[in-house]
Order: sequence, then C-alpha cells, then structure tokens
Amino acid sequence: MVLAVICTGCVPFPYNYYAPEASGGKIIHYGCKNTFGPPELISFVVDEVEFSTVVGKTKHGIHVTIHFRVPEGKEVRLKDATVYVSVPSSATPITAQLHSPYPPTWKIDEPMHGSTEQRHYAWYQGGGGNETLHAYYSSFVEVTMPESQSLSIRYPEFTVNGQLAHIPEIKFQWRFYIEPLSPLNC
Repeated sequence: MVLAVICTGCVPFPYNYYAPEASGGKIIHYGCKNTFGPPELISFVVDEVEFSTVVGKTKHGIHVTIHFRVPEGKEVRLKDATVYVSVPSSATPITAQLHSPYPPTWKIDEPMHGSTEQRHYAWYQGGGGNETLHAYYSSFVEVTMPESQSLSIRYPEFTVNGQLAHIPEIKFQWRFYIEPLSPLNC
C-alpha cells in the first residue's frame, strides 16, 4: 500500500502557514497549479490589475511576497515601497522596504507596463488548453519580527493609469494544514 502511494507521487503532507483573512479578496491554494497546497495566497483585482500576496515564515521573522499581473493598456506605479507589519506584541508597526530581485526586475519607483499574450499548454502541464498571460511583476521583503501567531499587513498604495488604488489591510493567522494527497511531481 505504501509503495503504491509513493509510486503515484501522492503522499499526505503536513504544513504550517499564515492564512490570509480579508474581505473582498479571493483566497487561492498556493501550490501545484493553484489546486493543491494550503490556501495561503490572497488576490485582489483593481481596475483589471491583479494584486496578490503570500506570507511565509523565516528563521528571523516573515517573508512577504507581492505580485502584480498587469494587462495590456494598464500602467501601475507604487506610491512608495513601504510595507507595514503589525503584531499584537508591538504597539508600533514594523516597516520594511520592498525590493525586486526576481525577473523581470524593475526598479520599485518605475512604472509596471502591461502586456497580454495567449499561450497554449499541453495536457501534461495541467490538462491542456489556453491561458491569457499578463505582464508579471514580483517583489518581496523580509521582516525581522518577534514570533507571532497573528499579524496584519498594510501594503503600499499604487496607481493604475494614474488613478489611486489601495489594498485593504490583510490579517494573517498561523494555521496547520494537511494535504491528504499532495503530488510530489507537479
């Protein structure tokens, strides 16, 4: 039996994660093709631009990643790069500055220009079909902070084609998750 489970590439997988809690956002499984893994990513759409974020735990605090998917005809610009993290044990928020080491890298103070393309993917890449890809920008920050079971994050405001937009403050709770049949080979 154990050999059969391992051969199929699926095993039970326990996982601790920060679960997002915010109204207006769509919570997504952040794993294999957004169908497996814990529901730890939250996504908001503002004027056709998708903003998503996920928080992970590190040795000295947390790792906050943000993503923007910008369609053709849109331009996004961050008003600043400051992320504010509040924890119950601290009266003042901890601040940190986003940076962008991931391709495509962009300077935080430069605009994110949109683009759109269609891509076909094969059956072995998740069932086959077509998908629409928008320009993708990613940034992250490591925040040194005390151990906490809950936290909230306030993200920088940004503009979409010159119009001010913002994401509500998002609360995160430390949770336990077990994926009953987690694929080893996504």
